[in-house]
Amino acid sequence: MIILELPNELENRLNIEAQRLGVTQRGFIQQAIIAYLGDVEDMEDAAIAEERLNVQGKRYTLDEVEKIIGLDS
Repeated sequence: MIILELPNELENRLNIEAQRLGVTQRGFIQQAIIAYLGDVEDMEDAAIAEERLNVQGKRYTLDEVEKIIGLDS
């Protein structure tokens, strides 16, 4: 269990949005955290992809890979 104290203005915004969406504060916060964690994972994946793009070396097209592994028709 996590106990979280929010500034009044933020708690008011939370109440308004939770009511607007028809969810509890707890449900709203849980969904926000899930979405945020997904965004963090996406940013980490993007950083890894960018890092790999900066590595020098031979690049292969899909057609080349299919030919190499014998999937060419």
